[in-house]
Amino acid sequence: MDSQEFERLALADPELRSFLEGAAADAPEVAGERAPKRFGPISAGTVLLGVMAYVLFRWAKNVLDHDQAVRETEVLERRAEVVAWLVERGIPDETAQSIAMGFLEQMADRSKHDTILGKALALLTGGKGK
Repeated sequence: MDSQEFERLALADPELRSFLEGAAADAPEVAGERAPKRFGPISAGTVLLGVMAYVLFRWAKNVLDHDQAVRETEVLERRAEVVAWLVERGIPDETAQSIAMGFLEQMADRSKHDTILGKALALLTGGKGK
């Protein structure tokens, strides 16, 4: 999704629009003549609303990118731990790498609320959750 589609959808959502209007109202005033020419004869408030939508788009995108990077790092760390554990038990490194990758690929798409993972966590905690 690009920023223009995000802006359109955000402004169509009443809660997001209200948030963006509040953010625009709190932003420094933009003089109409200083608004970029591409906006044409529209109000500074409308320009600010679009700017705030773009800022929200960038913020949300950064959060998603950060969260994905954290998940990918965790997967790599878990993979290294699994490989080390398997190698310590006499499994050749190349085989341990293959085993770890195969298992982690199956687990990668499972959420914390997944039945399999939930049952495994329940076993570890005696049924008390994580």
